[in-house]
Amino acid sequence: MQISDIKDKVAVQLQCSWSFAEGRGIGWSTSVPLDIPSHELDAVLDKLRLAIERQDYWYKYNSIETLVAREEERLAKTISNLKSIDERYEGQLDRMTRDDRDVRKNLVGTLFTQNRDLEIYRAQMADIKARLNGQGA
Repeated sequence: MQISDIKDKVAVQLQCSWSFAEGRGIGWSTSVPLDIPSHELDAVLDKLRLAIERQDYWYKYNSIETLVAREEERLAKTISNLKSIDERYEGQLDRMTRDDRDVRKNLVGTLFTQNRDLEIYRAQMADIKARLNGQGA
């Protein structure tokens, strides 16, 4: 066996890893011949980068999806509490005690904030989905 025979068998292993929040992460590895031309190596590295970027987008999407589910639960509770106060006074706001008026005012403010947050989260999800489908920058 000659050195030139071994040269064809020598490869470099490329390993990439990406850590997310909560201890989660992803990793890829691939091997390329030692004598790979630089333009081919760049293509391999681009594929690794794109794969990691895509996983990063999915992680972000899933995280926001979890936030949306939690916010929808909170929104349902807020609506239920608001209805409960309104039913107690049969819609006659002038009969409400000052404390109940303050609670109702806070609930209405919370309702506004929760709806706004849900809109923001859903817009972020749509943006990420577009990027995953190749429609975003």
